[in-house]
Amino acid sequence: MFLLNPLYLKRNWTISVYSLFYSGEPYTPSSVQFVGENGERQVLFYDLKRKNSKRLPAFYSMDIRFDKFWYFKKWHLNFYVNLINVTGHKNLRNYYWTPYPNDQGNYDVSQREELYLSNVFVSPGISINF
Repeated sequence: MFLLNPLYLKRNWTISVYSLFYSGEPYTPSSVQFVGENGERQVLFYDLKRKNSKRLPAFYSMDIRFDKFWYFKKWHLNFYVNLINVTGHKNLRNYYWTPYPNDQGNYDVSQREELYLSNVFVSPGISINF
């Protein structure tokens, strides 16, 4: 983790940078099968002998925050904007399986798909402190 202390600018503006890197989160390999008539219900089976034996790819994010402060006698107001993952790094969040009919008319779930977090995300906010 890397954190740049706020850079104080004129007129009560600040800029901060926050960077985060960690190895991928562990996950348990699984297989997806259908039970019930005509594959009406989907069940996810985990291989408990291999619990947390696999890891997702490494995670990296760099965020930049802009703050504007207004100071009053007994309180202050802070308006801020967080730009999350400004580098646009593609971070894998999880795997999932979507059923689709195969040539034999059965449902197949052998294709593992990937769910990614947002590339760049803007998070504004207001803080009031007394």
